Amino acid sequence: MGREKIHQQYQVWISLLNILACIAVVTMHCNGSAFWNYADNWNWKLAVIVGAMADWAVPVFFMISGANLINYISHYSTKIYVKKRVMKTLVPFLLWSVIPLIYYFARGKYGTQPFTISWILDMVFNTKINETYWFFIPLFSIYTCIPVLSFIDKAKQRDVFCYLALVGGVTIFFLPLFSQMVLKIPYNNFFRMPMAGGFLIYAILGYLLKTEPLSYKSRLVIYALGITGFLIQSFGTIYLSVMHDSLRRDFQEGLGIPVLFESMAIFILFKYEINCWIKRPRLVAIVSKLSSYSFGVYLLHLWIIRKLPQHIGDFGNKEWPWIFSAVIFTYIISLCLTWIIKKIPGLRAIIP
Repeated sequence: MGREKIHQQYQVWISLLNILACIAVVTMHCNGSAFWNYADNWNWKLAVIVGAMADWAVPVFFMISGANLINYISHYSTKIYVKKRVMKTLVPFLLWSVIPLIYYFARGKYGTQPFTISWILDMVFNTKINETYWFFIPLFSIYTCIPVLSFIDKAKQRDVFCYLALVGGVTIFFLPLFSQMVLKIPYNNFFRMPMAGGFLIYAILGYLLKTEPLSYKSRLVIYALGITGFLIQSFGTIYLSVMHDSLRRDFQEGLGIPVLFESMAIFILFKYEINCWIKRPRLVAIVSKLSSYSFGVYLLHLWIIRKLPQHIGDFGNKEWPWIFSAVIFTYIISLCLTWIIKKIPGLRAIIP
């Protein structure tokens, strides 16, 4: 399949991937209490496996951002790019952080805490109001880097991105694990490549994997790595935790090799295999519509999850069927609320 043809078809599969990643995020947060409450029983082990099945979601969101935005300069100016990012992400982030903060403060949740500018900034930008909003901070950092990546000469862009992905992959993913598991020494984080640092490397990988054709054999290798990453993350976590009689997260980090392999495999799976199934115009329209609600679901879902234990009890004490039901309920309610908000004039700034 040629690069141009892939570029023309990418939007549908990315929209579907966006939906699944959103559901995976909801799953992680419904599953969180069961995961964090370590116990050597099947309920906790199942929570670890479910978590491993969903941990790719946030890295894939960063990959989608890179796939969609790195080439923005071909479509509109940097001024428009900045305006779009501010209105689509920064403004909703601020509104959904500040409004609940004011509400909780008025209700006396923070006791005698003075309502100062520094305290507000700490609560908002250190995401202490809604911990799932941590995602926005690295996302904003990625947004500031994308114009620089976009201005790289097209003739050299592929080579530059491959270099960033290779060296960044070695210094950010592979050497830390090698240092920890083999050498048994702390990894000096100054070795991490700053030009692809943090979650920016996922945005670069997303753009590369979207634009570069892969052979069938190459895809099989990536799928095998993805399965390996899942097995290491799930059963490795179970093994180490049981051995130490406490929760161990050696393989759980977003900037770890297992999650990297899973994220790449899921991304490629949707690009090549799943994309072939999405042909009917009606299905394409449904996928497009649901995808447009994913950002709203992300903004809303934790507020709903926080209310559920009041009615069904703490998730950490529930069997997986309860948690699975909570995932479905939370996603559907968040979806419906997003749809309602989008229908009310004047509220589009809250959920674009």
